[in-house]
Amino acid sequence: MYKKIITAAIFLLPISLTAQNTEKEDSVQTGFLQTVIVNSTKSNINFNGQRYDGQARTERLLDNISGISLISRGNFAQEPVLRGMSDGQINVTINCMRIFGACTNRMDPATCYIEPNNMQSVQVSSGPGLEAGGTTIGGGMNFNLRQATINVPHKWSGTAGTGFETNAAARQLLGNLQYSGKHFAFLVDGIYRKAGNYTPGGNKDENISKYGEWMEENGFSVDEKGRVNFSQYQKWNLHADALYQLSAHQSLRADYLRDEGSNIGYPALPMDVDFDRANVGSITHEYTNADKRLSSWQTKIYYNDVHHDMNNFNRSEDEVMMMTRMDMPGRSKTSGAFTQLYWKASASQKIRAKAETYINRWHATMMMGAGSDNAMPMLTIPDAQRTVAGLDISDEINLGNSWQFTAGMRLEYNRSSIYSSEGKMMLMDVYMDDPNKTNWLYNAFLQLGYHPASPLGFDVKLARGMRAPTLKESYALYLFNNVDGYDYVGNPATKKEASFNSELNVFYSINNFKATLKGFGYFFHNYIAGFVQPGLMPQTMNANGVKQYGNISSAYIAGASLLLGWNIASQLSFNSNTTWQTGKDKNENYLPLIAPLKTTNTITYNTHNWRFFAAGAGAAAQHNTSNFYGETHTPGYFIMNAGATKTIAVKEQQIIIGLTCNNIFNKYYYEHLDVIKLPRQGRNFIMHLTYNF
Repeated sequence: MYKKIITAAIFLLPISLTAQNTEKEDSVQTGFLQTVIVNSTKSNINFNGQRYDGQARTERLLDNISGISLISRGNFAQEPVLRGMSDGQINVTINCMRIFGACTNRMDPATCYIEPNNMQSVQVSSGPGLEAGGTTIGGGMNFNLRQATINVPHKWSGTAGTGFETNAAARQLLGNLQYSGKHFAFLVDGIYRKAGNYTPGGNKDENISKYGEWMEENGFSVDEKGRVNFSQYQKWNLHADALYQLSAHQSLRADYLRDEGSNIGYPALPMDVDFDRANVGSITHEYTNADKRLSSWQTKIYYNDVHHDMNNFNRSEDEVMMMTRMDMPGRSKTSGAFTQLYWKASASQKIRAKAETYINRWHATMMMGAGSDNAMPMLTIPDAQRTVAGLDISDEINLGNSWQFTAGMRLEYNRSSIYSSEGKMMLMDVYMDDPNKTNWLYNAFLQLGYHPASPLGFDVKLARGMRAPTLKESYALYLFNNVDGYDYVGNPATKKEASFNSELNVFYSINNFKATLKGFGYFFHNYIAGFVQPGLMPQTMNANGVKQYGNISSAYIAGASLLLGWNIASQLSFNSNTTWQTGKDKNENYLPLIAPLKTTNTITYNTHNWRFFAAGAGAAAQHNTSNFYGETHTPGYFIMNAGATKTIAVKEQQIIIGLTCNNIFNKYYYEHLDVIKLPRQGRNFIMHLTYNF
């Protein structure tokens, strides 16, 4: 096995670059916080050597960030996993606001409610820190939305674009418009997407004959043309931002985001989505003065409402695993506020502090036999509520010209409860004690960086991470997991999960060559997992049984990544991003959601407003799986992508024409995290036309 891994590493390793752009003021980001600028100029996006416009899908951008893998349940809303951690182990925020999906099957991660067309930047942290968005084990992702700006050279500017993909006949329309005055500015951006059923790679007839029976056993199927049934989707997204300059150093901003999907199929799951909508709004007051010790002070109040409805109404009788019609709506509402400041204590010391609070309420139901006289309602998330108040502080000290030391801590009050009498009654079927739980949590970290003028430097970080069980882990009632085939119930007695984290980054830069080697480890205490409960009867037809959440005393995740970038010539560049990780619990079970050795590789050539790229992406086979977590082995794969972009300048305007071919050789493949080994898209030609003015 090790020979195969080494051989794959030698073959795949040296070829894709992570383009990390850090904010000038935030030197602590080096090594531990990736900040990728999405809309820095005219809707251009540069991830890992590949350039996109605002029409690219969010998942395709995230898949190119070091350490991120995606769980695919269909062709929509793929869920990000960071270094083998997901859901409650990492935080996902939008403009630093907490937002939680309403779906009990995680069909709607927060990332599905934002689009590259309305993103300004993406920040990915690898552990505890002020930028992680709260107490955490594995870090977080923060998606900063585009902002209106005053006093730009052109009062009016904007973008219009359209695109088409041959696979699934996917198409989109987008536009954005911005006005900039002396004291007032606003922008509006929007996008519409629609796609049919997609076609996996491989030969159609061979797929139908070779995988037909296996597909049927796993709950998804293909039509007579080889397309994956129930993989269609439709959505629109609208974002507006307005800024009013109160004075030279103070401003007031209002921001609103609306995202709505409909007729969304999930071929890897027994149910589809009728509608999925989010409303996100905020008001922000900001003070900035680079000449003062208090250089920045931001205060925000926000509210978001996520409404989601999944059912199996569009499935035929033989495709309904539960043998009954089911409707499972859910709703998540979050209101919160925070204030954060940046204080320059001296020329060599900077202090950041943040105080926040939020309340999240989650209500989810299941209607068995929906539409019949014998319909039976049941709460699956029995009116659960989480109340959080937290305080973050970090102190960054520059020790000379090359050394930097940072220490930080977060203290958090975290209370989980059931806010309705009906919810408490439903929960008594699996838990008789008081379901309300209070956790006092803390995160702490120490960072030391050496960034000399010479080619070689390093960053080292030690951290203590901690999180409370999610509302689902505490209160879920008979939620079916399609990976291991068990119904899951929550457990309010589940203990908080904690970890000791360590990370070492060594970087080398000389002339036109850059390399960063990262090694990391997460050592868990009270790792949260599901345990079989023989005394409970499953509610899902043909389920293997019932599991209840609890704790395993210890577990670990360890891994490494290598980022390479080489500007071979003024017009030619070569980039590489390779990650490997592994993990086990105390009982020697391999942990779930651990991607195998994976690499993305890109070579780019620019000439006379033309840009050409060729990219290879692949992964080794994953044999380190455990029946305890319901995972099985997956084979390795290697695919090729290529494309070209032409930029035409017309005075101060731009026309951008792009053509990309993904999965050039039409490979039939799936990734290890994909539910029930659902195959990814086959060959796909992507055409984009964008007009910037």
